[in-house]
Formats: sequence, structure tokens, C-alpha cells
Amino acid sequence: MTIKKHRKLKAQVFDLLKNQPLTREDDRELVALYWQIEQPMLFAFRPAEAVLRAYINAELTSVESITRTRRQVQKEHPELGRWGKQVLTNFPAP
Repeated sequence: MTIKKHRKLKAQVFDLLKNQPLTREDDRELVALYWQIEQPMLFAFRPAEAVLRAYINAELTSVESITRTRRQVQKEHPELGRWGKQVLTNFPAP
């Protein structure tokens, strides 16, 4: 993956995590929404078989790349983690 493609992937994953809280805890939701952004025409007008063929032919970003990027974004932005800022504020200070 080129640096430009990785930056775009990271920015889109960041936006999804920020604006779609369910994607913070459900990788299937994240991947499905990412693919809809990546290939909107494929998902709007094609049967499921075409989507599966696009996945098999590597026309869609791999699940591994998307989830790896999610982990990276959540590490850099803990507020976008599964529980958001609550994780950081619910524990007493040492």
C-alpha cells in the first residue's frame, strides 16, 4: 500500500470511528461502512455476488488493513476506543 493510500485509509477510518460510534467496537460494521465509502457504486447498484467478487479480486481494501488501521488510530486517539473517554476517567488516580 502506498503512503498516499495509507493516509487516505487512516483518515477515513478516523472519520468513521469519530462519527459512527458502533464502528469502535464492531469491526464488521467498520469494514462494511468503509467499503461503502470506498466503492459506493458497487454497493448501490450491484448484487451481493458482485461485492463478493470484488473482494475476491482484491478490489476492496483488505479487512486486515482496515482493522490494523483502526487499532493504530485508537492507540493514537484513545477517545475513539471502545469506551471512549470513559476508560480514561472511570479509574481513580494512583
